[in-house]
Order: sequence, then C-alpha cells, then structure tokens
Amino acid sequence: MCHDHALWRDDPSFTKSLLPGVRIICDYFAELIRDDGLLAPLDGWNFTDWVPEWQPFGVPPHASTESSGILSWHAVMTFRMAGELEDWFGEPEMATLQKRRARELAHNTHRCFWDESHGMYADDLAHEHWSEHAQCLAILSGLVPETCVDRLKAGLLGERDLSRATIYFSHYLFETYQKIGAIPAFLDRLEQWKLLLENGLTTPIEQPEPTRSDCHAWGAHPLIHFYITLAGIRPIAPGFSKVEINPQLGPLQWLKARLPHPNGEIRLEVGHGAISVSLPEGVDMIT
Repeated sequence: MCHDHALWRDDPSFTKSLLPGVRIICDYFAELIRDDGLLAPLDGWNFTDWVPEWQPFGVPPHASTESSGILSWHAVMTFRMAGELEDWFGEPEMATLQKRRARELAHNTHRCFWDESHGMYADDLAHEHWSEHAQCLAILSGLVPETCVDRLKAGLLGERDLSRATIYFSHYLFETYQKIGAIPAFLDRLEQWKLLLENGLTTPIEQPEPTRSDCHAWGAHPLIHFYITLAGIRPIAPGFSKVEINPQLGPLQWLKARLPHPNGEIRLEVGHGAISVSLPEGVDMIT
C-alpha cells in the first residue's frame, strides 16, 4: 500500500513517515528465513484467497506447517517493493538490504519450488499442489530466472489443474495478465463479475458462493484495471511524475479513458489505428 501511495499520490512526506513501519514488517519476515534460505511457516491465519479446496479458511496447502511457495514469492515481491521505496524516499543502504533479501529468497524459493516437469512453481515442498497464485506472485516479483519465464506463462495460461484465483486475488492475476499481455484471458475472467447481476447483486461480493459479504470493497478492482490494464495508464515514478501508457485492447475495437491525476487529468483515446493522449503539465510519458 505504501508503494502504491508513493506512485499514485504526490505525498512524499507522508510516504517517508511510513518507512519505519515498512522496515519493521520486512525485518519480521527476514527473521523467519531459516538457515536453509527458506521462509519458515508463519504464525496466525495465513489467509491467501477463498479457494474452495484450500482448507481451513483460505490457507494455501501446508502453509501452516512448512515453507509455502505462495507466501515465499509474496515476501520476495514485498522485499523488492520495499527496496524501491528506500531508493525513492529512504536510505540507499536500506535499499541495498531489501533488494538483497529479495534476491536471496527468490533464489532459494526457485530452488525448492520450481518443478521442471511442470514448468511451474509448486505451492508446497512435495510438489503436490499447484495454483495460479504461485505463478502470479513469482512473475510479479520480477525475479524469476529468464530461462523459466516463457514456460511459466504457458503454464499459467494453459494448465487446467491449477487452483484458481477468486474475487480479490484476481487483482494479482489481472496484474500478471497485463504484464504478459494476456488480455483475452483477462476479459474472460471478468465473467465472474457479470454473473453478479444475474444473481441479483449490484455490488461485488467477498468470495464465491456461498458468499459471506454481498458488498465487499476488494471485489471492485476491475474498475482500476480498466485504466491500468486495458488503457495501460500506470505511474512509474513517485508522485505520478512519470506515466507509462501502453494500451492493450485485445479484441476490443476502441477505448476512451479519463483518469484523475495529482496535477489534473489524463485523457486517452484509442481506436482505428490511432491514439490520442492529453497529460497534465509537467508529467513525462513513456510508451
């Protein structure tokens, strides 16, 4: 959340004030890394997603008793983001530390959870469980060996026996689809939101039926994915001072977007082989 806030809002003093808390959380997880380089099981409720076959209560297979591929890749991604925050607002020495933690944990997570025969990352050390979640977090970490990336993409899009992301975790799935250019798959997975109307709902639910909450904020993330995935408008420097615009329409023929910005508004029109962009003053664009 701090990383998102740093990029989307021009609020450096507040973001910098949060860095001590970020460091404490990263230190806690770093202390859980064992001598073998793997992340030890975490205390408490390691909720990840409301996957029906994950029992009890949305916890990945064996995550309460052994190192988890899913939770490990999540930690790798978080260490990397913490390193970027330190580069932007903190201390270069802290940035070096967080990036080293990310690299080392990524190396050991790959070593123990990569399965050459599947071309994917397992959820558990025995390589008996597989999910979209592990593949997404690995790709989003940015630290998967280059030799594995293509097979990982193919597995995520083509493997049928994966535990599927439900409502909230689909945000990370959609982030991954954007990163690998899988827009048709993104549009297909929006069907679960269209089904809400058929069930008489006008707000997004928390989890697949039987749902616990019929009005849950985390189910609304397709709203932002219109902008950051289809329109491809993303901040790439703190304070939204630089923006990447990379529309990916897939089978869609045209798109219009107006996105609030700390300095005004970004406007985008795409269609018929042309693209039109209007940016607030002082904002640099990368395409």
